[in-house]
Amino acid sequence: GNADAGGDFRVRSLQVQAPATTAHVAVIADVNTVMMHLFSIRRARVSVQADAVGGQTAPFELALVLDVSGSMTSNGGAAAIRSGAKSFIDRVSAGGVVNNGYISIVPYNGTVNVGSSRTNWLTGYAAAQFSPDSWAGCVDSRAAPRDQTDAPPSTQRFTAYRWPSGRVAGSQSNVWPPVAYGSTGPNLGCNPNPVTPLTNDANQLKAAIDALDSTNSAGGEGGGTVHPTGLVWGWRTISPNWSGLWGGATPDARPTPAGQSKKFVVLMTDGEPSMPFNGRTSYGFRDEEILGSGSQSARMLERLSEVCANVRNAGVTL
Repeated sequence: GNADAGGDFRVRSLQVQAPATTAHVAVIADVNTVMMHLFSIRRARVSVQADAVGGQTAPFELALVLDVSGSMTSNGGAAAIRSGAKSFIDRVSAGGVVNNGYISIVPYNGTVNVGSSRTNWLTGYAAAQFSPDSWAGCVDSRAAPRDQTDAPPSTQRFTAYRWPSGRVAGSQSNVWPPVAYGSTGPNLGCNPNPVTPLTNDANQLKAAIDALDSTNSAGGEGGGTVHPTGLVWGWRTISPNWSGLWGGATPDARPTPAGQSKKFVVLMTDGEPSMPFNGRTSYGFRDEEILGSGSQSARMLERLSEVCANVRNAGVTL
């Protein structure tokens, strides 16, 4: 989803090796050059390797934040992410159970889907606003600075993501009803992949990865790649401020208080942030300039930098 940059990214390989105490990740990819094209070098092959070392007995909580934007399908990144994420889960699991840890999965494109049952996290919500459809589970980002923090709904609730009927952005008018998934309706552009909160069920985690849909997540208008929204929601799935809020397979005592578990966020993406020219994201429409004036991608990088700093300051390894 590099709408601003017009970028390109080709994943050649992604390998995850995780023996008892060390996780080794290696990525090889072809990317378009930014400045080297001035010297007639338009593509370069890059490789990145990283090791994470920890004790076998140390409890952990880890969020896998996965880019499911449309470019991930066209560039082969979706298959690489699925393979790498599932391989990682296999390496840290035994008998279908994650070894001494809990993992969440947070798919994102221009939005994050927290789950359509969580209307108690919303403010100003009325089911009639989505009739004849129903709210699909995506939320707008809160106003700065709380779009960059792990403050829970008790501090400030969220607004349900909603594309108003007839709202024109570029060539897209989205008049509804009628409602047709992926082309018209209040949920146009809403990420169809809900968050999987913390669980130690390895089979559930891998099933959620297999079910990831990046082909229809753009809602017909280029869903964008909004890194700060994905990252901050990954943090919220492991933040002590959200303990007992996620429910489902997540025990009431999780996320654990600081110091009881090592906390990690792993973000897997294919490139730069972007906001679609003709679509809506968690930060509204491009022409609304909710992120600030000028390049929305540049403003997004500024927000991402703030989220990264906040995550690290909270003692989370990113």
